[in-house]
Amino acid sequence: QISDASNRAGVLTKLETGQLGLLERTEKAARGKKDVGAFTEEQQSLALEVADFHKELSGGQSGPAKELLPLLGRIAAAEKGMKLAADALRAKQTKDAIAHQEMASDAIGEARQMAAGQLEQFNQQQQLIGFEQSVGRAAAGMADIASS
Repeated sequence: QISDASNRAGVLTKLETGQLGLLERTEKAARGKKDVGAFTEEQQSLALEVADFHKELSGGQSGPAKELLPLLGRIAAAEKGMKLAADALRAKQTKDAIAHQEMASDAIGEARQMAAGQLEQFNQQQQLIGFEQSVGRAAAGMADIASS
């Protein structure tokens, strides 16, 4: 579970970084009155990556794990925003594209924060289990000493 949570957090960080970078470049192009349509392909590519990640986390026929449902909701919102941004970029609707990119960036950021929280929770559980095992071993050792 820890490695899965770590992988989720890593993938979401990468996707968030990509989306934020694209948003910054789109805003810069808009300020310079440049064509933003050139970013359409990159936005579509990010949307596809998010869609693939969403599908992977959804668990196929068995369905997603219960703890992933809120995360999947944010990933789906990011995917929708990215697709709408790609459509707006293609149509050269700069303001709409930026608004959708911002929404996608926020949603993927929230998903990353959720994944980081889950990872922290798993790490704390592992530490607690390790502590309990250490206490158990120490108690057994003390029992051996006391019986000697």
